[in-house]
Amino acid sequence: MVFSDKRLLIGFRVTIARTIIGTITGTLFTALVSYGMSRKDLPCRNLIYWFNIFTMFFGGGLIPTYLVFNGLGLINHFSVYIIPSLYSVFNMIVFSNFFKEIPEEIHESGAIDGANEFQIFFRLYLPLSGPVLATIALWIGIAHWNSFFDSMVYTSDANLQTLQLFLVKLIKEAAMAQGEAATRVPAQVVRSTSITTIRYAAIVVSSLPIFVVYPFVQKYLSRGVILGAVKG
Repeated sequence: MVFSDKRLLIGFRVTIARTIIGTITGTLFTALVSYGMSRKDLPCRNLIYWFNIFTMFFGGGLIPTYLVFNGLGLINHFSVYIIPSLYSVFNMIVFSNFFKEIPEEIHESGAIDGANEFQIFFRLYLPLSGPVLATIALWIGIAHWNSFFDSMVYTSDANLQTLQLFLVKLIKEAAMAQGEAATRVPAQVVRSTSITTIRYAAIVVSSLPIFVVYPFVQKYLSRGVILGAVKG
């Protein structure tokens, strides 16, 4: 039942696309902001930092957010999955603390050689950030893969439906179908395609890609979290 619905292929296509694009852009953008926040000579650094912290506890709410997205033309557009998730304050803090641990002499050597801040970031800091890059990329990738709320609220186009939203709908439809089938087919058939069976099949389908990717980044995960941990 899970694989017989063509919406599954659409969901896989959209979710894989948003996961790949969103993970790359989100990790890079957050790393760029974190590099700037890690620099002690950044103007108004403390003010910017506390402004970021404020957004972790207070938000505008769903309706104002929808109105902003609609004004920006993001509703029913693939970019609604990418642009709002480019930046995370928590990930910025982890990144920033990691960059602070890199010796200042590395930055000074790059500046002496005539490199600007972008060159220092991409050629010196980024190659040294493998563990924390893998950690943040995994977090962002899993968030994109598991997301269904943004697809449910901000899109109505069936071609933009994510895999997780498809699975949510499938489970609901299976529950309704089970109730109807119970009055028409033998009990043995109903049990073989019960809502529990559909739910477990959906979980396996949605989890397999993450299981494939996770072993390749597992060795970086704990190291990246520790190196980028928030200091007291």
